[in-house]
Amino acid sequence: MNSNAASSVEQLQATLSKMEASLAAIADAVVWLDATLQIEWGNPSFTRLVDLPQDALAGKLLPDLLPLTQAGRPIAAEAYPDVRVLRGDLNRCEYELQQGAISRVLEISGNCITLGEKSSILLTLRDITCERRITTEQQRAEQEQERYVSLLQATLESTADGVLVVTRDRNTPVYNQKFLQMWEMPESLMQTGHADERLAVLSQKTKNPEAFLKRVWELFLDRPEE
Repeated sequence: MNSNAASSVEQLQATLSKMEASLAAIADAVVWLDATLQIEWGNPSFTRLVDLPQDALAGKLLPDLLPLTQAGRPIAAEAYPDVRVLRGDLNRCEYELQQGAISRVLEISGNCITLGEKSSILLTLRDITCERRITTEQQRAEQEQERYVSLLQATLESTADGVLVVTRDRNTPVYNQKFLQMWEMPESLMQTGHADERLAVLSQKTKNPEAFLKRVWELFLDRPEE
């Protein structure tokens, strides 16, 4: 081998080493498969995910290492991400993975890469379990808040008193129908504008508007700090 060829080989080896080091440093799991869907290589994140050393990956099939599910149901072999990439119909998709007592949500994307006459499949597997857990908890909190508001509104509607709640930022988000009836207030007025405007309208329905407003703001200012 002449010196130019040897130098090119060294440069190629150095480039490959840098690429492998870069793939080893990322948190996402990365796996290469050949056109027959046999695994050729996986980065350290992938070996940790499947709990196999690098030298044991070659020739393995993805369904044997990752029993993926969607909506709690096992997916068919033809619906696996590597097969979908080969068909050209996978961009990015979420899958579930149960490993003993550990449940994960994986976002898997992939590409089909052709080098010369050889085709390979590159899959990237991102663990989004924490993100989905946070999203689920937020949705649960929102649902609980909606349930609480519905319960509060039902309680207010069942009372014989007219109720209007004024917040510190002078909004009036809560009132009942009895309040509207007692004060002959159109509901459209309660849904637009500022609390000051609504209270001004209310004050005009009293014998002493100035005293009414003074008492309202005295009550407002007497609230303890939160």
